[in-house]
Amino acid sequence: MTSAGIELKLWSDSIQLSDSETPLSFPPGAVVTSNTGGPSGSGNWVASLPLLMVASVASSLLVGSWEPSLRFQPSIVGMLWAGTFLSGYLAGSLGRGKLWGAVLAVSVGWSTQAAFEQLTDFGTADSILLAAILLLAGWATSVFDPVASPPRILPLADRSNSLPSRTPTNERWRWSIWEIGFVTAIVACIAHAWPRLDAPPELLWAVLAALLAGSIVSWLACRWIWKDDWSLLSLAGIAFMLAASMVVLLLSAPPGQSMGQWLTWLLCGPVNVAAAQGVCVLATLGVWRQCQPNPPGLPAI
Repeated sequence: MTSAGIELKLWSDSIQLSDSETPLSFPPGAVVTSNTGGPSGSGNWVASLPLLMVASVASSLLVGSWEPSLRFQPSIVGMLWAGTFLSGYLAGSLGRGKLWGAVLAVSVGWSTQAAFEQLTDFGTADSILLAAILLLAGWATSVFDPVASPPRILPLADRSNSLPSRTPTNERWRWSIWEIGFVTAIVACIAHAWPRLDAPPELLWAVLAALLAGSIVSWLACRWIWKDDWSLLSLAGIAFMLAASMVVLLLSAPPGQSMGQWLTWLLCGPVNVAAAQGVCVLATLGVWRQCQPNPPGLPAI
């Protein structure tokens, strides 16, 4: 047989072999990642380091070993709120469905609530209300917004039964007993604190407006970290949400002030708090994202 005939026979054998191959099947218990890949192991714990810093700041305020000056108090409040938001965020991402996630969120939320009460003139009920809202906002951001949440690993359904595969769409509605208890406890704290508020209505409205603006900025920071492709419409949406946050702050401004006093109150008060909260969340998730591996569709920053 000539060399050309040998090559032709080898080529025909390879064609028959490729035609006889069976489709690829996944064994039971295999995992499939969402559209952004799966989270890494030790790199995820980097996100808990800023929580330790917030906990140390809160502990210093609680024991009375540190009393910040008046000009730094809005930034400290923003840092405490960022720690509360991030603890709820971690409970809905790394600690979702686990007992330690709920314990971490409640512990950090309690410490920041007590530190906020020590730093300001707010009562216990007011501080509990603010901490519960921030915990719920961080948890909901991680659970219900797939763009603002880190990548997850989802197990495939067993081929031997008729159960459908778990997808990011229906995964957000799969709550464990710890998540149900966590959300129930937060709602109970809000219901308990609401009729016992001690702050004047004008002050409480201003603080709630700053909290809402800070939560919006934190949510946008989460989306900015985990989303890579931004269209012009998406950027316009971010600008609109920031403008809406500013409008909320403007509506909470105290009346009867001059333009200079009004700008001083706005920049040194709620804007400072919201900016500090957003920067802390952005820096924390930026470090977390940098420690992630680079699966397809998730380039490094």
